[in-house]
Amino acid sequence: MFTWLDPFLAKGANKTLEQADVPEYPEHDDAQACYERFEAEWRKIPQATLDAAARQEENKRSLGPITKATIRFIGCKKFGWATFLYLINTALSFAPPILLTLFLEGLEGTHPRTKVELWLITAAILVVPMLASVVYQIQDAVMGRAGTHVRNAMSTKIYRKSLRLSSRAKLKTSTGAIVNVMSTDAEQPTRFFMFANFIWGAPIRIGICLWLIHRQVGDAMWAGFGFLFCLFPLQTIVFKLISTIRKQMLAAADKRIKLTNEVLTGIRIIKFYNWEAPFKQKINAIRQTELNLLYKYAWIVAIGFSLVLMSAPLILPLIVFSLASKLGVTITAAKAFTTLTLFAIIRFPFAFLPMVIIQWVQTAVSFKRIYNFLLLDELNMDDPVEAPADSDNAIEIKNATVKWDESVETPALSDISLDVKQGELLAIVGAVGSGKSSLLATILNELEFENGTLRRQGSLAYAAQQPWVMNKSLKNNIVFGEAFNEDIYEDTLRVCALVDDLNAIKGGDSAEIGERGINLSGGQKA
Repeated sequence: MFTWLDPFLAKGANKTLEQADVPEYPEHDDAQACYERFEAEWRKIPQATLDAAARQEENKRSLGPITKATIRFIGCKKFGWATFLYLINTALSFAPPILLTLFLEGLEGTHPRTKVELWLITAAILVVPMLASVVYQIQDAVMGRAGTHVRNAMSTKIYRKSLRLSSRAKLKTSTGAIVNVMSTDAEQPTRFFMFANFIWGAPIRIGICLWLIHRQVGDAMWAGFGFLFCLFPLQTIVFKLISTIRKQMLAAADKRIKLTNEVLTGIRIIKFYNWEAPFKQKINAIRQTELNLLYKYAWIVAIGFSLVLMSAPLILPLIVFSLASKLGVTITAAKAFTTLTLFAIIRFPFAFLPMVIIQWVQTAVSFKRIYNFLLLDELNMDDPVEAPADSDNAIEIKNATVKWDESVETPALSDISLDVKQGELLAIVGAVGSGKSSLLATILNELEFENGTLRRQGSLAYAAQQPWVMNKSLKNNIVFGEAFNEDIYEDTLRVCALVDDLNAIKGGDSAEIGERGINLSGGQKA
């Protein structure tokens, strides 16, 4: 199943692997391909449903729309195949105790068997667990791949959404919150999908185990069943506490990432005014809150999960065998070893079921945060802007009153009109806060129009006041992911007056640009 890795592992044993040595992954797994498939399913959600959800309070929104879109994205065929493999694994996992009963009964003489039959049973006891393990690993690979697809699609969807947020939506979130949603929350489904089949499969395994135990020790099994039943209220309390603490941990992480990002952005001002200690104290206070929550989380998991729930399968045989002896059940070697084997089988689903439910709860919390983020307002970039009435104009603004946020009463610009001719070079000059940036944002159609119209034609390029610089070479920042064309590249250097700068910069256009363009001047960044 994994033999395709053999040449890759052999090469890694003899030399340090490079990017060229890593096998290409299938195009189906590509983040862009995953996003396109998920986006197609997302668009099937009626807009009225999304609008109604956006008007609701965040904690009252149903996860139905995003859950259905995710299931359609993965595909019922993949879920069905994984379910079928898990059922086969479940069936094979009960073969060893049944075969062990047949083997021990043959040795005891209760049901005499030939040597050939005993050898065949022995061989089956060795082979069946290996076959069950192979089937489970295939199921695990299918579900793990599905989780990876969901992570790729969600991360890309969140990133694209962040680029389209309106000014009002930006007030409801922050860079730290977006980073946390895109990394932590988008990653959570991957962990959940690895054990998703346990949610329905573990109760089935526990039920079959109890039924087979009843066949071995009779009504003494009901004592064990009663013991398991008494643990469910405890499990409910544990899961509620874990869900609450998980939400608090994510909220604290958002605050910490937001504050850390603000500190890094304004690190020069902080250094100039010697504000390191107060900001360090603020960050450490949030970190201490996170540590306290993690401490509570660890204690709840240790007591509620490890100590109580993990010890249950160990206590169960003592209860069942003690009661069986009092009820007069004869405990033969076949019954004893078979029952112990069944208890060993029941221990695995009983131990992992709480963990899977914890993952389920955490995934629901993450899905809620992702869904709330995707419902934020965004710029209306799909509706085309009409061409100007005068064909000589590149831009026409007529009697426009615009706001950065609909909830703000005072408009950013009131009753403005502007005509920009094609080929015209125009500079906007004004005092600080007079509305220069608001006018540019109006041309970009990023503001809320209360009155007036915007018309424009031709292509549009915008250089922001705070240029986004990649931590790559100067050449890569200029090419910016496009195919390299030497003529266009040289012309860009000439037009931007960068030729003299390249001669002055050590390394020329191959020089590595530091974080946030730290080794460039403001004019060079722009």
